[in-house]
Order: sequence, then C-alpha cells, then structure tokens
Amino acid sequence: MNRICLQHLTPFQRLVLREVMKIPYGKTITYSQLARQIGHPGAVRAVGNALAKNPAPVIIPCHRVVAKNGLGGFSYGVDVKKQLLELESNQIVTDSSASARHQPL
Repeated sequence: MNRICLQHLTPFQRLVLREVMKIPYGKTITYSQLARQIGHPGAVRAVGNALAKNPAPVIIPCHRVVAKNGLGGFSYGVDVKKQLLELESNQIVTDSSASARHQPL
C-alpha cells in the first residue's frame, strides 16, 4: 500500500494531520477543538496553517475542520469544502449552519 509522505512537514504539522485523519466521515470539528485535542489550545491559527500544508486534502480530510462561525478555508476553495461536507452528510451546508453541525470526537 502506498503512503502519503509527510516527511517534508514539521512535527507540529504532522501531528495536526494525523489527528485530522481520526475525524469520522460525516463529522466536523472546529479549529479550536482540534488545537485542544493535540494539546495546543492556543495554536488555533497554527492549526489552520498546518491544514493548509496538507499534501492530500481529500485523503487527509481537512475539509472536516470548520470555523466556529462558518466553514473556514480550504485549499481548493470554500465551495469545494462545502460540497465535500454535503456529500458526507447528505445535507445542505451553509456558512451559518456549519457551526451547528460540530461533532466532537
């Protein structure tokens, strides 16, 4: 089986991406929840920056990490993030309803 190479990333970035791989299909968490889960509650912005370095954005499902008050960003654009979340949930996702869908791990 092929593996995704994360060796070019920092240890923090690898930690973030490994934690993202644990988010179940159809569920979302916030950037701040993810920061707390990895033991760095004050590193919300750094978590977002690490997600931006994701070499395989659909395989490592960073689209499942959303902002407290909306969808947040995504390397392929917010519209693609919204479509991926809709596919996983079979529900229409809007910026205002994304925060209501947060499911902690």
